[in-house]
Amino acid sequence: MKKMDEVKQNGFSVLPITTEHLILRPGRLSDFESVNQYALKEQVYRYIRPPEGDERTHRMLESMAKPWFLVEGQWHGLIITYSAEDRAIGDIVFRVDDEATRRIELGYRLSPENSGKGIISEAAAAVVDMLFRELDIVKIVARCDPRNIPSYQIMEKLGMKREAEFKSHYLNGDELTDQFDYGLLRKDWQTN
Repeated sequence: MKKMDEVKQNGFSVLPITTEHLILRPGRLSDFESVNQYALKEQVYRYIRPPEGDERTHRMLESMAKPWFLVEGQWHGLIITYSAEDRAIGDIVFRVDDEATRRIELGYRLSPENSGKGIISEAAAAVVDMLFRELDIVKIVARCDPRNIPSYQIMEKLGMKREAEFKSHYLNGDELTDQFDYGLLRKDWQTN
């Protein structure tokens, strides 16, 4: 298990993660069109943030291709693909939320045509397992708009507990929204 300080200094590379149906791999600039096909759809970004646009998508894919230096606040991620094809259908990201408490925040997006199939649950479980197995983190957290029911249902499937509800807490474009905060301690993570 790697210490957070060590990873902050030396980086951390992960080979693609394979699950029963999926491959989670580093992003590539060639994923740009596939990512934009879902990232610019209103039902994908509605409860997260305004649409990203081309420049932000390029920056995200470039950062996904690099080793992970776990610096507080810097996002890292993996592209989600079906095992049988190499087209991006979603992405799962994380960042060091608080270095001192060794807490990591998790986030995810999926193309609407693939929602409701358990893809994010499968991908998120694999990433959470990898993070707890490989790094000396204490807790993984996730946040969402309370209206984004599928998002917090995934958090609950992972065994996360709702720890807080904030009113008028998060600015999404011009809209001030409420926020649910969920958390999962290492000691409560169960592997199958």
